[in-house]
Parts: sequence; C-alpha cells; structure tokens
Amino acid sequence: MNRISAYRILGCALLGCTLQLASAAPYSVTCASPDSSFRSFLERFSVDRTFQNSRMVYPIVVRSGQPTEAALDIQLWGEGVVLDFKTPIFLSPKERVRFGLEQEITIASPRYAEVYVHKPDADSHEETFSFRKHGDCWYLEGLYATSL
Repeated sequence: MNRISAYRILGCALLGCTLQLASAAPYSVTCASPDSSFRSFLERFSVDRTFQNSRMVYPIVVRSGQPTEAALDIQLWGEGVVLDFKTPIFLSPKERVRFGLEQEITIASPRYAEVYVHKPDADSHEETFSFRKHGDCWYLEGLYATSL
C-alpha cells in the first residue's frame, strides 16, 4: 500500500467516513433493468450502442500482445476515448459478418464471462472481452487483443 492510501485510510478511520477501496465494485450506476441471462445481455450489448456504453466499467483495461511475450501493452480507455471511436468497441452481428469475424462465449459462469471474437483460420484479429456481473447486471470490464 502506498503512503497516500495509508493516510487516506487513517484519515477516514479518524473521521468515520466510508472508504471505497480498490476491491470495492467500480460500478457507479445501478442498471435500470436486470439482465435475465448473459446471452440476452450480450445480444442487446451487440446491437445497441447506447446500451453498450452504459454497461462498461471505465476505465476499461485493454491489454494487447501475445501471452507468451514478457511485456504486454496495457492501456486504460476512459469513456471519452471509447465514445470517440467511429465503430463500437464490441461489434454487432452484421459488422462481424462484414469483417469476416466469429464470436463465441468461451467462459460463462454465474458472475464472469468471456467472449472471444476472431477471424477463423487467421491470427490477424483475436480479441477476448471480459464481462462481470454486478448485482443483477452484466458489464464489460476488459479487453485483451492478441491479434498479430
């Protein structure tokens, strides 16, 4: 723990305030309508950009590079960066077809899921999106691009 965090905790302990530590949920908004399933959430997330933007945890952690390499490029994309993109961060079914991409859910547990988007028989486009359920709603929290 760094010195600033230690002083913040000590100050809050003395003042009786509530801390929001790094382990606390980073979700600042309660979603209006709970998701019935990850698949139904993902369908809407894919086609509704406004909904998509409302279900992202900012900053989004974006990793890129090969998992076998020692150094990965890690960036934090804030809301302004993501909203400036001409295409959404997560493509719709029509956009995936246009770019020749396939999508599959590779991990689906009650609170965590990963979606792998790739170009079949090529390594020119590979992305893994990580989602986490907070309360009754799913949120995108990270992106790992291993494309060459």
